[in-house]
Amino acid sequence: MSWVSELTRYVELKPRDGEILRALRPGVEPAFDGIVEDFYGRILSHEGARRFLDGGKPQVERLKGSLRAWLAEVFEGRFDRAYWQRRSRIADTHVRIALPIPYVVGAMNRIRLRLTEVVRSLTRGEPSRQSEALNALHRVLDVELGVMLEAYESLRLAAAAARHRADVVAIDEAARRVSGERRLAEVLDEALAELRDRTGADSGGVYILAEDELRLEVSHGLPATFPPRIGPSETAIWEFLSREGMRLGAARAEGGESPRSGKGEEGTAALSLPIHRDGRWLGTVLLASPAEERFREESLPFLRAMVSQVAMGIEYLLLYDRLRASEAHFRAIVETAPEYIWTMRPDGRATYLNRGFVGLSREDLLEKGLPGTRALFVDGTLEGFEEALRGVFSRGEAILGIRIRLRPPDGGEPRSYLGNLAPLRGADGEVAEVLGVFRDVTEEERLRDDLVRSERLAAVGEMAATIAHEVRNPLAGAKGVLEILAERFPPESEERSVIAQTVERFETLSRLIADLLLFARPIEPQLRSVEPAVLLRDLAEALRREEGLRGLEIRETAAKGLPRVAVDDVLLWMAILNLANNAGQAMEGTGEIGLRIERAGDRIAIRVEDRGPGIPPPIRGRLFTPFTSTKRRGTGLGLAMVKRIAEAHGGSATAEDRRGGGAVFSILLPFADR
Repeated sequence: MSWVSELTRYVELKPRDGEILRALRPGVEPAFDGIVEDFYGRILSHEGARRFLDGGKPQVERLKGSLRAWLAEVFEGRFDRAYWQRRSRIADTHVRIALPIPYVVGAMNRIRLRLTEVVRSLTRGEPSRQSEALNALHRVLDVELGVMLEAYESLRLAAAAARHRADVVAIDEAARRVSGERRLAEVLDEALAELRDRTGADSGGVYILAEDELRLEVSHGLPATFPPRIGPSETAIWEFLSREGMRLGAARAEGGESPRSGKGEEGTAALSLPIHRDGRWLGTVLLASPAEERFREESLPFLRAMVSQVAMGIEYLLLYDRLRASEAHFRAIVETAPEYIWTMRPDGRATYLNRGFVGLSREDLLEKGLPGTRALFVDGTLEGFEEALRGVFSRGEAILGIRIRLRPPDGGEPRSYLGNLAPLRGADGEVAEVLGVFRDVTEEERLRDDLVRSERLAAVGEMAATIAHEVRNPLAGAKGVLEILAERFPPESEERSVIAQTVERFETLSRLIADLLLFARPIEPQLRSVEPAVLLRDLAEALRREEGLRGLEIRETAAKGLPRVAVDDVLLWMAILNLANNAGQAMEGTGEIGLRIERAGDRIAIRVEDRGPGIPPPIRGRLFTPFTSTKRRGTGLGLAMVKRIAEAHGGSATAEDRRGGGAVFSILLPFADR
């Protein structure tokens, strides 16, 4: 279960989390019964969910015991391979009973909320311990939900792929038995022509039984009185066509009564030859002839033998048509599936691909195969992917949860894909190909990042409130006392220098508290529509008046013809000032700061450029994460606040190295009419 290891690393689930949850178990365990009763009380009160519990009270009691054991295992804190395998088997049960995914997610969320309440209650008054406990709980429940959803999706896709594969094999076999691409109508037409020639019938037709009615599949001059569709309610003609026999006057083309009545003029004859296969009625051959050429009794054995010979071909062709329609249906499902489904030979060449992806067409990918696309893999995922492929070919076992990252050939942002590999065996039982079913999880990863960040921000908010209450006032008092104490020593004394250093550290702590409170406070922008050029001019003039930026040149550039943009002046100024201060510090107080506004796709981009040393590679991927800073006395909340302000406007924040040296930080905002 390599993908589980990847997921636990991603959500940062560590052995320490297991120890934290294990320590909570004595306090949490008494609440298990209440959580279980609440959980199944909700299910039994909901009609849609209740239908999956068809075993009555014994089944409910059994499931309650399973849920208690599940909760107990969570707080045992031993998250080893065996633990996750047991979780995967739970998901297998969900698939087997066809439990919809929304119920799985809803159930996990209900348990999460109840456990969160219990943990908060147990750790009330201990902010640090509470934060640790809630983070540990959310991490393990995130992995739990991931295991359930991934196994659910993998089993569903594997089953669909297996059904599709079986259908294709059956279609190929049926096609070989009926000489390839021949159609049912072609075979029936040839059979009817042969029978007419042998009997001298001047007209005829073949009815095929489908969906409880007879449908005229082929007609050679059959009178219009024989309708194209006949149902059981048309008793006379239905009975005539279901039994072998001849009727006079049944084939009149004009005037008189229709063959439904079984009466008519004695000038023509119609012969019914039912088509049977293994005791099943497939349809009927109908032949019509003038009275003087009535069908002779001695010709019937020959006609029966002829019909019997074509019955087998008809059956297979009917099956072939049904399978062909089924194959087209399943192909349409596969071709339009959101997942990327492909098959690959041992040499890395693709033999099938349902559609193109990562910026390449299906034709390009089929031509290039794995050898021609290795350069697209990033973040070291090529090695793991190739190792998994070799494992499937050598051991013949499916491997689930393979994660790869691919960068489009045009150099765009990498995309993440998660999927499974399964062996496809040839006639000799050896693995001939590997089936891959992958899906794009880039947006899911972003959403997961947002969820993790939201949880961390919530923890920061709680911590900020605690710090403000417990630390701010005593800190201010201690700082004041030290400042008074410093006055008792001469300016050049060592004691006064030590006190001054201590006061400076207190001021750093005060700034951290202020930043934390600002960061934790909800942002509700008051937007107004402005011209981008006017907005840029106002921002540049305000920066030139800033005391800390007096030694820097502010150079502004505005593109023409830009649509209006909606901004909160105060919040945007905070973000731009933060970026400008960072730029000034990167250039050590001298140089030029570029302030530029331009169009970036469907957004307006406000860019702040410097000519400093650029972005250090170790922190490039987490620049906008709280508490990330390169400054000796920085709090690490400035860029995180810039990102929050951008997102509050419905936009985003980015950072990249500047060509020629330095860095470019951008705030991307939607147009005012969006």
